[in-house]
Amino acid sequence: MQGPVRGQTVCLGLIHEGELVQIMTFGKPRYNKNYQWELLRLCTNSDYNVLGGASKLFKNFKFF
Repeated sequence: MQGPVRGQTVCLGLIHEGELVQIMTFGKPRYNKNYQWELLRLCTNSDYNVLGGASKLFKNFKFF
């Protein structure tokens, strides 16, 4: 839907019962070079409603 994106250097995902249900990717900023990182994509499997998933993924990203 959003089309391709390049430059992902960190890709995190949530797995439920062996199935990938949500991903979050980060990379170098594309538009504002004043920042170190940019959230490039957050995608959720349309069969799931992942409450708190984005928060969990972002908290894990902070360790990079």
